[in-house]
Amino acid sequence: MFCSPTTHNSEKSEIHTVLKTPGRLRSRHLSPKLATCIRSRVRLELVRIKKKYPAEGAFVTRALMAMKNIVTCFSGSHTHCAERSLACNAHLESFSTQYLPYGSYLSLVTEDRRKLESVMNKSLTTEILNKIANLYTTNQCESLHHRVFTYAPKSVLFSRNFNGLCHSACHSSTFGTGKSSVLGHLPWNKDQQPISSVPCTESTSVNIPVCRPEKAIYDASILKRAAQTVVLITGVHKLYTECTSNKRGPAAGCLNEGLSMATVKSKMGGTDVQMLMACLDIRAPSLTIINNKINKQCEKMIELNEKSMVENQKFAGQVATFIGEGNNIDVETDTCFNNRNQTGYEAGTQSFCPVIEKTTGLNLPIAMATASKLCSKINICTHENNKCSLTYNPDESISSSESKLTTKNLQKIHDLKIVSIKSLTSDASSQISKVVREVGKKNEIVIKYFQCFVHRLRTIQKKVKSIQFLKLPAGYDQDIFRQKLATCIRSRVRLELVRIKKKYPAEGAFVTRALMAMKNIVTCFSGSHTHCAERSLACNAHLESFSTQYLPYGSYLSLVTEDRRKLESVMNKSLTTEILNKIANLYTTNQCESLHHRVFTYAPKSVLFSRNFNGLCHSACHSSTFGTGKSSVLRKVGLMMPYPSESVAPYHI
Repeated sequence: MFCSPTTHNSEKSEIHTVLKTPGRLRSRHLSPKLATCIRSRVRLELVRIKKKYPAEGAFVTRALMAMKNIVTCFSGSHTHCAERSLACNAHLESFSTQYLPYGSYLSLVTEDRRKLESVMNKSLTTEILNKIANLYTTNQCESLHHRVFTYAPKSVLFSRNFNGLCHSACHSSTFGTGKSSVLGHLPWNKDQQPISSVPCTESTSVNIPVCRPEKAIYDASILKRAAQTVVLITGVHKLYTECTSNKRGPAAGCLNEGLSMATVKSKMGGTDVQMLMACLDIRAPSLTIINNKINKQCEKMIELNEKSMVENQKFAGQVATFIGEGNNIDVETDTCFNNRNQTGYEAGTQSFCPVIEKTTGLNLPIAMATASKLCSKINICTHENNKCSLTYNPDESISSSESKLTTKNLQKIHDLKIVSIKSLTSDASSQISKVVREVGKKNEIVIKYFQCFVHRLRTIQKKVKSIQFLKLPAGYDQDIFRQKLATCIRSRVRLELVRIKKKYPAEGAFVTRALMAMKNIVTCFSGSHTHCAERSLACNAHLESFSTQYLPYGSYLSLVTEDRRKLESVMNKSLTTEILNKIANLYTTNQCESLHHRVFTYAPKSVLFSRNFNGLCHSACHSSTFGTGKSSVLRKVGLMMPYPSESVAPYHI
């Protein structure tokens, strides 16, 4: 059966693209709201119909009637709702249209209504309804996928142990994480022994094997294991400080700061700390206590990193002064999101935008900002105090936060008046070029805007791979040829531009030489090296050791006139004079992307950090400046935590 939510997502995506309503009800606002309403209504109708008409034939018949009635109902006509719908409650006195877009019935022109009904009819045909008739989902599989990539994050390659980690996730899904960990240490849970001596039984209706040890078996095995233990622990290292109290029961304890330090510099969270302590036979404190300590760590991390970024600006300004640039520095910026946006649906709720200097060679973060639509106390918080984690309007697109965060960073740097930004490099986002113009105009400064060199190479490679060649030599595979050709051209373009920049650093000379080299690449790859000596700095066909093995299928290109024209057209459009001027410094956003990777190592995308996302981003920036080890020591000093021993010398900064 098809997963029901998947069908809803597909329908929601199509609805998002069909409406073109002018005026106050703008399409970019109306479409996503309407898509959400329709998805909710479809789900509610199908669930109630399935409950009342479980037979497949009756379900499909009733579902078709209900689906065709939804647009009519949303438009304010409830004539047939009583007989066709199980979800419409317009007959109630408490009925309200607040659930609809803009709180009112749909008022669509005939063409728009026809488009909407067409999407509904195509998305929920008789065939599709038969395929989702049981309303089954793949939620549990997706939950297990989430557990797998919690154990084996996508940001790390587990070439040796990926299979074992997947088995560990399945085992934890069966028994629970805690019981699964205990089973791994019990002597009777080995491959050569049965997992349980409890015989399988059958129910009266369905054969269900019961092969799970009872609690008594666990307890007996643990006691037996303890009795066999010959190594006795004579001392205990407490991870907390006991407090005197007149209350009954064990003495109250204050959790050590050191226990929660690792959570701000790694993937660990509060539950991971509990799990680690449990595996070490240490009684773990409550999750509330651990989370409070983590919150304190993140707040301190924000304070430390803000001071660190100011010091980074001062250092970058000094270096710029020493090399004769005054206090003018070059910077790069890029924005990342906790979820990739999809067509018709914006999954992202948080974004992170750093600014990194490129003058000192150390790539130091000098400013950063975050945006979050999440609040840990969404039902009781007013979102007006400084401690609220919601810093971005939930009704606005998270994609537009890129321009707002960049503006915030640039303005903050300008207001401190420590350094002045000479140039800014980012990806080919139209938002950033507009921000640079507006910030420059507002503050009466000139900021040059450059595009990322690597992003431009990716664009060229993508366009070459999309070319449909009319005729290729016998034995050539179209897809393999395009893939190899795109890789060859990208490598050649990079090599040419890097060598030209080294020999002709002036911007005007660089662009002139680069245009000549780019127009010569296809000719060179086709076997004609007549102009390579004067136009290319990368061609080595004049050497005796020259080989064509780097080209697709190890030979010169043999393209018909039309195919060659297509390839040259892609090259000319991808590397015009205007584009070469924008990448003239050959700057990249590699350091920003490296910092993004560090952020989503500390705050994996598979987990929502509604409270401490900002603190973890600051922690990543601080680690980028000092290194993880030194950053942890500085944080320990900032928290005024004692050193383990007086014999250990303090860390000098």
